[in-house]
Amino acid sequence: MDIRDIARLSGYGVGTVSRVLNGHPNVSNRARKKVLAVVEEQGYEPNGNARYLKAQARTPIAIFVKGSRNMLFFELLEEIEFRLAASGEDAQVNYLDEDENEVKRALDFQRIRNPKGIIFLGGDPDYFKESFAEVTAPSVLITNSAAGLGFSNLSSVRTDDAAAARCAIDELVGAGH
Repeated sequence: MDIRDIARLSGYGVGTVSRVLNGHPNVSNRARKKVLAVVEEQGYEPNGNARYLKAQARTPIAIFVKGSRNMLFFELLEEIEFRLAASGEDAQVNYLDEDENEVKRALDFQRIRNPKGIIFLGGDPDYFKESFAEVTAPSVLITNSAAGLGFSNLSSVRTDDAAAARCAIDELVGAGH
């Protein structure tokens, strides 16, 4: 017997049964009484292993966005979220101040949520050198290079600024400006 059986027998949803079993206050007295009656009748005891496994389950992909006014990041974020959704993945976006330590925030997030992966939109390589070794989730750093940092779970994607500048200059010169 599991929580789905209690839900079926009580006539309430799995979410309501879960809230009753976990002692959450936002359940009506009627629902609480009915669910607890079914629990008593059936001799149901919550499975500690199931609860532990659920707590260990991986949550959505975490995205850390450094700064909130960067229009490039806004467009990248939209595309990333679109592609993740198309792949059936959820993302949790976390905005950081320009000076905030993104690796520290990722570590805090990892301890609580155990993400499937982490994407950093912007980042300070010094923060990665200091404490990224503690991050276990596969991660991608966008706009800065992870080359030379030596972490097997950190990749990077960035533009070649020199080549982009050459293209812009060539375009302007080719247009007669």
